[in-house]
Amino acid sequence: SIFLTTLILSSILYIDLKKFENELIVSTKDDTLKTIKNELKQNVELAIKTAKAVINLEKENGKEEIKKKVIAVLSKMRYGKDGNGYFFAYKWDKNSNYYFAFHGVKKRLNGKKTDIYKPDVKGKVFRAKLIEKGKNGGGFVTYHYKKPSTGKIAPKIAYARIIPRLNWVIVTGAYIDTIEEELQRLQNTINSNISTIIIHNVI
Repeated sequence: SIFLTTLILSSILYIDLKKFENELIVSTKDDTLKTIKNELKQNVELAIKTAKAVINLEKENGKEEIKKKVIAVLSKMRYGKDGNGYFFAYKWDKNSNYYFAFHGVKKRLNGKKTDIYKPDVKGKVFRAKLIEKGKNGGGFVTYHYKKPSTGKIAPKIAYARIIPRLNWVIVTGAYIDTIEEELQRLQNTINSNISTIIIHNVI
């Protein structure tokens, strides 16, 4: 009877602890993604305010000269703990051809035509989605792209929003593969603690 009671109580405790673990993992992931999204959105809004300020300061100049000034400023803007955050923007012509207005890291892409319907490795047409959401007041898109630091394909989330006075959709993003790594470490720690608790309970 003692053995049976111990088995039942330990089983109930294990189930409750695993439920707590799952809830904590989901909650932590949601909170982390929310924080990343807020940061991306705030930085895009800051970039747009900066662009508007440059436009107002340079209003005496021609349209192309103003765009050059905006590109010069936005291309240098960085954010994040390591200063790895940057911006890029899409523009388009009357024939619905799309180009990079500028790229904060790959300056060779400035003014280059791009195929917005080219999918990522998972088949997602993310560039078209970013432009669509950007034109409609702003939004997030998750996709897969090669991570410069590792050279491997990793999940990424980006926020896009239009700059009406320039007719550009400005974008910034962040890789989120490290979230899964952190969650796995957290899960391993919790599982280790659960095992210790169950052993103590049995003893």
